[in-house]
Amino acid sequence: MLETKNMSAMGLIYGNYFEDIDHLAPLIDILHLPLFVTEKEIFDRINRFYPTVNVHLVLPKALGRTLLKEGNTVISCIPTVKIRRIFGLEEMMLKRQLHTLFLPHGYSRQDLTQAILLEKNVLVLGKKMIDIFYSLGLKLNFQTLVSVGNYRYLYYLRHEVEMEQNIEAHFLSTPHHRAIFFPCDQESPEHIHYLREHLKKDWELFVKYHAKKTNDPINIELKPTEKLDCPYIYPYLKKGALFVVEESSVVYDALFFDTPTFFFKDHPEIDTLGIKFDPNLEEGFKKIDRLRIKKKEILPYVFDLYTSLDQIEQKLNLLLTDIAAQDDQIF
Repeated sequence: MLETKNMSAMGLIYGNYFEDIDHLAPLIDILHLPLFVTEKEIFDRINRFYPTVNVHLVLPKALGRTLLKEGNTVISCIPTVKIRRIFGLEEMMLKRQLHTLFLPHGYSRQDLTQAILLEKNVLVLGKKMIDIFYSLGLKLNFQTLVSVGNYRYLYYLRHEVEMEQNIEAHFLSTPHHRAIFFPCDQESPEHIHYLREHLKKDWELFVKYHAKKTNDPINIELKPTEKLDCPYIYPYLKKGALFVVEESSVVYDALFFDTPTFFFKDHPEIDTLGIKFDPNLEEGFKKIDRLRIKKKEILPYVFDLYTSLDQIEQKLNLLLTDIAAQDDQIF
């Protein structure tokens, strides 16, 4: 039996979804709940980069029975439709379903589309996310939409010293400019080559692969000094200019630091968030400077701006109490 006394809710990362770590681990830590994972690599990364998280490694075949025995609500970036496939047999045998609380993987449009299939309880980051849900035009079954706002940024501020220490080895040199590239598709190599070719000598390139799975290939060899392998987002955004291929949720996180953002492809909000990449980066920075007011105006729409993690914790504890009271029987 795991040491999770009086536990009713718990976090879950099922499979090798590396990018879920930076979304789920902070939230679970804020709520002082256990986090269950099925992959040793995920377990090791959480222990290394989020040492205060109460993380448990459980074999997939034992996961359903373990979670059903230990609690009643799963908080995850996994859509409920997939959770039902994972735990369906155990739920039928015990005649009880786990409640789910869905945490979207940032502003990823694919995740937001999946969320509306079976979700009853959904966490949102701000009004913009709610507007996206309703703009998709499909039937919504939400019972609760609760905002967690800028929880990852507030968590970063609480742990800023430790996080900075974890990444400082990558930033020992002090170039005039740092280019932080977040590739998330198979076109990434051509953009990495392009940056290597066009960045001036006073620039240094860093690449943080932003695909969801740890084994998704980037198909290009990175120099040890180029590769950023830590799950954090905010400490990196603070270090340099951001380069993205297209619509990536990272561009919204960059708003907290007013990070200069360059797109290799068109983006629906390119006139607000950044500019199309131009090798003449000096001119690009001048154009981006003119966006500062727009970027500040959009931030409260993208993220509800809480002033403390305590506010978020209290709000979510009330929500979890309400969810636990929902009927969980399978008849």
